[in-house]
Amino acid sequence: MQRNSASFKIKCTKQVGRKNLKIESERVSFRGAQDQDKKPYKYVVGMYDPEKDRLVIVDPGDDMAKVIALKKRVKGLKDNTIAVDFSKEQARDALVDGFGSKRVKAVHRKRKGQETEREEQDALDSVEKELRVKKEETDAAKKLAGLEVDADKANGPNELAPPCNLAAETVSDVYKRKDLLDGEEWESIVPGQFFAIAQDPESAKQLPAFIRRHINLADSYPDKKDKKRVAKLLSYVSFLVFFHNLPNRFRKSPEVLKKELGIPLALGVHFLKLFAESVGNSYTKPQTQRDRLLLHLAVACLLVTEFEMDFDDLAADLKLHPDKLSAYFREVGAKIKKGAKRGKNDPEESLKVFNYHASLTLPLVFPKRSRGPKG
Repeated sequence: MQRNSASFKIKCTKQVGRKNLKIESERVSFRGAQDQDKKPYKYVVGMYDPEKDRLVIVDPGDDMAKVIALKKRVKGLKDNTIAVDFSKEQARDALVDGFGSKRVKAVHRKRKGQETEREEQDALDSVEKELRVKKEETDAAKKLAGLEVDADKANGPNELAPPCNLAAETVSDVYKRKDLLDGEEWESIVPGQFFAIAQDPESAKQLPAFIRRHINLADSYPDKKDKKRVAKLLSYVSFLVFFHNLPNRFRKSPEVLKKELGIPLALGVHFLKLFAESVGNSYTKPQTQRDRLLLHLAVACLLVTEFEMDFDDLAADLKLHPDKLSAYFREVGAKIKKGAKRGKNDPEESLKVFNYHASLTLPLVFPKRSRGPKG
């Protein structure tokens, strides 16, 4: 179990009705205690990491008997009694990491990857189901009010998303900036201040990674109006990310949003009205408001990138798994392409290799709505 190290020192002592065993070497420590009339006791493994100067106690998950006492030993420090309750999965992970061969580790990583994929798919199915239910509830309310539900829109964009032109003949006509944000709210965005922050390497770290990657996009347009439009959209996307990452309950007036997050006053009023709910002296973000924000964000990002984009870094900015964010892009008619999961075990590396791609193309395709039981 331990290679290229000194031999183990084994010491067994007896007390009244009890046996104590202590096995130690340079990096590994085994300790246990058990009543003398029982079968061989269960063991634990302590792995000492000299770089981190700590010992991790691992329970291998053997069901033979109970360990009476576990003790922590770190070279140069006094023993301290600890109680560690590891699940079988945690114990297996730690043992494979500490003692497994390359082949065992590879098999273990593959199994863990399959489990993670199943969990990710379950999360995606849950989000899509929730958004489907909200759409169906809206359609049901329209029927009760005597309003007709257009059959063509039964599989259309989500009701919480910005208006969509289903008859559009070009992708650029599907969503319009004015339908996303207009009037005083749009005019209140001053991109010059935003881009000044982006020019300073230290200050730029405050901006979302998605924004940093696209910060020079506005300069690629020859027309000044297009430059300004894209710069404002990038600012708007950044403000949406900041607002999304606020706690679910918060006390922020438009003035405080401007001071702390840089959100213009008119836009702050708009955000609080559209993406939050007033409760006494504070605000909350119920699921409906969070869904609405993410749907508006998806459309804004597609407008910025001319309807084709990678969004791994955007998901990281929002603290969401890309699979979950995929559901919102699908709700506004985008198609999702999922690549190989390279760099998955390294969060920083995963942002360099983009695995999730969204594109808006004609004909538009929206998630199917359930039609309910047949009458």
